[in-house]
This record gives sequence, C-alpha cells and structure tokens, in this order.
Amino acid sequence: MTPVPAGQEDRDRLAADLTSWPQERPALRPHTEALVNLLHHGGGAEIVTLSGDGQLLAALHLVREPRLSTWDVPAGAEPSLLLCHLAKSPDAPVGEPILRLVTLWATDFAARTGKRWVRGEVLLPTGSPPNRLLSLAQDTGWGHEKTTSTPGGHLALMQCRAELHPNQDVFLHCQVPTVTAPADPAVTRP
Repeated sequence: MTPVPAGQEDRDRLAADLTSWPQERPALRPHTEALVNLLHHGGGAEIVTLSGDGQLLAALHLVREPRLSTWDVPAGAEPSLLLCHLAKSPDAPVGEPILRLVTLWATDFAARTGKRWVRGEVLLPTGSPPNRLLSLAQDTGWGHEKTTSTPGGHLALMQCRAELHPNQDVFLHCQVPTVTAPADPAVTRP
C-alpha cells in the first residue's frame, strides 16, 4: 500500500488513471467518481493505492480519525480507521484477492496505529442489484453492522477488528506512515 503524494501533479495523474478505467461495473462508479473528486478538491484527503508488479490495482480513501456519527458511535469512543470509496482496476484479479489484501493490510495497519476497528462504507446505489463488494467484504471477514439511507442510495456500514499480522511484509509492502495525520475533514460521499 502506498500513499498518494500530496503534490497536485501526482494526484492529477491518479485521477486520470481512475477516470480512464472502464465503467462497465456500475456499482463501482460512485466510488471511483468520489475518489477523483477527492483527488481534485479534497485538500488533504489521504488516498492510498495498492499496486502489484508495477500496475495500479486499487485505490481508496483512508480516514485515520473518522467522525462516526453515521455509525452512532460517540467521538473517540472506539478508535477506528475508516476506508471509503474503494475503486478497483478492471485489470485487477476478479473476486476477492484485492479485498483480502486490503483487509489484511488495513487490520494490521489499524492495530499498529492503536485502533480497535477498521470500518468501511459501501455505497449501494438506488435500484442496483445487491452489491458484490458488500458480499465479498462479508466473505473476507467484514461484519455488516447496518445500512443507512443516503442521497442516491444506501450506505452499508461494515467493520472488522484490528489485528496484527507480523509476517505480512513478505508479500504486502506498506509505505503508508503510521504517524497520525491531522484529522481528516468529514468524508465526502457521492
């Protein structure tokens, strides 16, 4: 996992990559569009990428100090990381390998940064069939806590417990610094 540098040129390059991905999967379109919006207008939003063999496989928004009002959790009550807007390359392996790698990295990263939970939000657009990402998340250890209504659809709230994976560096290199960044602004949803 690699952080996207703060320089606008790097953020514009990633936005162009994300925009070029074919949009044949309507369920992922809102997540990709939200990431592009954050890259262009999200100020200090922390975006991280997953690459393999020099190829971009996925990107997501990492929120280190999330506001959990949607979750009905009082501020500071449950230290958590929040993952939002997972966008996957059409060239990435089909199925759960990408989500399994992201989950492995996120649960370890959360544990190393003193968090108790990794939380994820999956947008379920109105009128779309059940979201495959939601199903895959459950298959890779995420619990579906609840679903709330949002403009344009529903938001599935998922979580899994932070857990150290001491040997993950053998196959998953992390360049995301563990130091806590300043609190991110409220998560922008599509």
